[in-house]
Amino acid sequence: MRRTNRVRGEDGAAAVEFALISTILFMLLFGILEFGQFYSQYQAFQGAAREGARVAAVRGDVDAVKSRIDEAAGPFTVKPDRHGVMVSVEDGGAECDEDTIGDPVTVRWRQIVDIQLPFIPPIDTRVWISAVFKCE
Repeated sequence: MRRTNRVRGEDGAAAVEFALISTILFMLLFGILEFGQFYSQYQAFQGAAREGARVAAVRGDVDAVKSRIDEAAGPFTVKPDRHGVMVSVEDGGAECDEDTIGDPVTVRWRQIVDIQLPFIPPIDTRVWISAVFKCE
């Protein structure tokens, strides 16, 4: 009889333990998922920057570069901070020409990325996205 009373006193202990552990487990799971989404966006933006730098390298103007970046970003929206998308040639200027053949042209911007985890307010982060090609 004594053993039966002891078992009854432990009813629901597993449910309480699961409730305590599940919060941490789900936070970790959602953190992993959010990091995966962030990394996917980052890789898409890096590819878009390479596409924009390629357009700049073959003497495209700044509007053509921005247009190509928007197209290449795929399902993600390019949201640069207040500086916008910057195109620069090493010797100065924003476009490749006859005098800058072989010089590096850089396309870069600071992307605004929102990270949203359960039970935590949204986090606004900014990461630099950039690519470099040589002027042709």
